[in-house]
Amino acid sequence: MALLPRAGPAAVTTQPLTTTAPPAAADVQGDAASWWLSTERMTICVDLDAAGIIVAAPPVARKFIGQPAKNLGNWLRRQPGFRCQKL
Repeated sequence: MALLPRAGPAAVTTQPLTTTAPPAAADVQGDAASWWLSTERMTICVDLDAAGIIVAAPPVARKFIGQPAKNLGNWLRRQPGFRCQKL
């Protein structure tokens, strides 16, 4: 007797999420670090120099360029669902 095919949809395997996002600005020096910041309202990527100063950011966070990253972090922490990760 032959085996019957399995009922239901085929099994789907998922691969772990890999982040290969480019830096927010291509002209930033090599010692810059990119950070992914997310809340329930927005997700952005910013570049920090070696001293922790924001050197590149999208328009919504452009006013933080030249300021310490702590200022941007404090602003985002007031929004629900704040998460951050170094890229």
